[in-house]
This record gives sequence, C-alpha cells and structure tokens, in this order.
Amino acid sequence: MSRIQRLLRPTRRAHAAAGIVFPLLGLVAAVMATYSWAQSRDDEPGVTTHGTLHLDSKWRGDSFALVRGAADELHMWGSVDDIDAIRSARERATGDYLWFRRGGRAYLVTDPALIARAVEATRETEALDRKMEELEAQMEPHSRKMELLEERMDALSDDSEPTPRAVAAERQMEILGRQQEKLGRRQEELAQRMEDAEGDEASIARLAREMEELAKQQDELGRQMDEQAEVIDEESKRLEARQAPIDALAREMELASKPMEALSEQMEAQSRLIERASARVEGELRKLIDEAVARKLATPVGSG
Repeated sequence: MSRIQRLLRPTRRAHAAAGIVFPLLGLVAAVMATYSWAQSRDDEPGVTTHGTLHLDSKWRGDSFALVRGAADELHMWGSVDDIDAIRSARERATGDYLWFRRGGRAYLVTDPALIARAVEATRETEALDRKMEELEAQMEPHSRKMELLEERMDALSDDSEPTPRAVAAERQMEILGRQQEKLGRRQEELAQRMEDAEGDEASIARLAREMEELAKQQDELGRQMDEQAEVIDEESKRLEARQAPIDALAREMELASKPMEALSEQMEAQSRLIERASARVEGELRKLIDEAVARKLATPVGSG
C-alpha cells in the first residue's frame, strides 16, 4: 500500500504493568501515514496517495504542493485546510501540476518544462521513501505481536486489581485502628488517674473497672481487626498468584520489544534523512514557484 510520509518523530511509551519501555504500537503511523485525499477523475472511491506531507493546522506561511496527477503522488507543505483546494485544482489540470497560495489567493502551474524540473527536484526523496516503506513492512508483524501481548497484559492487569472485598477490609482496618488509638488514649488517662488516686481505694476500684471495660473493648477491636486481616491476607495471596503470569508476560513483552526498538532507531534515522532531503526539495519548489510568478506561468484558481 502506498504511503504519505509525515515527518514526525516516532514516540515511545511505557507499559505500567510490565515496567517496560518499548516503541509505540503503530509507530509506523507516526512516520508513515496514509492519507486518502484524492478522488479519481471519474469520481470512483478515494485513492491513497504517496509522497511527502508537511501539514500543520497552524501553518502561518503560504501552502504549496506538487501533485503528480497520474500517479496520485502529493508533496505538500502547508495547512491541512488547503487539502480540498488542492484536490479541486485537479479538475483544471490534465497532468502534473504545482499548486500554491500567495497573497491569500490560490494559483496553478502546469507549464511542462517547469513541472518537469519540480518533479526532478523530488527524486531525491524517492529512494528514502522506499526505504522507509521497507522498514514499515518489517515493523508491522512486530507491532501485531505486541498488540496481542498488550491485550493479554490488559486482561491480566484487570484481574489483578483489588476486589471490593479487599478494599472494604482495608477501609475497615483503618476505622478499627482509629478506634484502638482512641481507646488507648483513654486507657492512658485512666492509668494516670489511678496513679493520682493512690490511697483512695474506692476511686481506684472504680477506675480499675473502667480500665477493665476498655480492655474488653480493645480485645473486641483486636478480634475484628484479625478478621479483616484474614480477608486482606487471602486477597494478597490471590494477587500474588496472579502476579506470576504478569511477570512472565512482562518478560515476553520485553523480548518482543527488542527488534521493535532496533527498527525504531532505524526509522528515526531514516526520518531525519527524509526531513533533510525534504527541506532541500522545499527550497527548490519555492524557487520554481517564484520563477513561475515572475514568468507569469501561474494561473489564479478558485476564489482563493
């Protein structure tokens, strides 16, 4: 399948569960993207083009493009908003053409000699484009494999989340812990009062009964905490049992990411080569557009 190449840098991401950093699935989409912009001349379904796109919704300069009509090849610099205007210009041209915007108005250049020079200027990127397509083809099976591994990891990760029962037990443990602290402070206060009541047997006896009651409450809280601790322990064992396959899958993902990382580095390097070559092509096309304007070879099209 033909591709339009956007000069974007490949990105990377980390899988939280696996703790691995690997090339973003669909990495190719960051440096090789399809863009169905063209319509066949008899209004058949859209044709996927290839070429080089430098698209920016916030593009501040004038857009321009070289369109190889017969091959559905597009080399463009500018705003995505101009795609429709470039498409419409095909109705005015019988072959390859240069489209550009200047002073808020769109123009079309079809002079064969000038277009031939424009086409020749793009030759530099063709071999680089083919190499990128080869790298994309090599990346695709690895990306599919990683997608399947990610799906498995997502399923395992979902099953490793704490259950409502475990969450409730932890919350109850916190409540019981605060109650124990409160009782502990009361016990300390009673102990101090018993010490201050030395010699007052009646007061000491009364305070001792209160202390005994607090001790019973503490015992009950301890029993309840033991129950919640058993629940948490059961849930912890369940999660530990599920961690083993997660760890094994994480290792599998790490191994699977190795060739992707190597290809990613090659694609990044190739992207830089394409970027530099495209900058040179851009400069040549700008010069040709200036020449077309100076020689009055540019025809206004549309409303601009």
